[in-house]
Amino acid sequence: MDIEPVPVLARWLHVGAAIVAVGGVFFLRMVLMPSAQASLSDEAHQALQTKVIGRWKMVVHTCVALLLVTGIYNYVRSAIVLHKGQALYHGLAGVKMMLALLVFTLAIGLTGRSAAFAKFREKRSTWLAITLALATVIVLISGVLRNIPTVRETDQGPKTAASTASTFGTSSSQSADASLLTLQKSPSSMTPVTPGRPKS
Repeated sequence: MDIEPVPVLARWLHVGAAIVAVGGVFFLRMVLMPSAQASLSDEAHQALQTKVIGRWKMVVHTCVALLLVTGIYNYVRSAIVLHKGQALYHGLAGVKMMLALLVFTLAIGLTGRSAAFAKFREKRSTWLAITLALATVIVLISGVLRNIPTVRETDQGPKTAASTASTFGTSSSQSADASLLTLQKSPSSMTPVTPGRPKS
């Protein structure tokens, strides 16, 4: 079986970008921000936050771009074909996509300077926690999607069972025919034993 490099590379980039993005949000919200608030003055905390967000912004934008491109590629190339007609799969995939777009919007808004997200940035800690919760739901949905059998696997299930039953039935029939043929070819096994005559 040949391995196609482009789909493998797309999968690597998609998973890698998700790990960096979710892990970064977790670190910011659960480790860096509480530690900075507890140990730094307000001015020092604000200065650190500005520096961190400035660098994190570049990482976030790169991860969002990679997730969008590779996600669309993986869905169009593989999921639509392998899960054709499966309402559960495509329904969950649709929910995942909508949540992902919401996470992307929050991530960009919280690291940007847009006036529309000014109130969000004022409560950055709260909205980072919400973003992390949404990202966790996306990861859980992805785990479910990975374990839904493809159309090919679903179709092969009954065929494999029927093939096994047919093979078993054929083997049993052949074994019975062979036993009957052996009995027919062995006259001694079918001839009754005649007792000898007593001597006079």
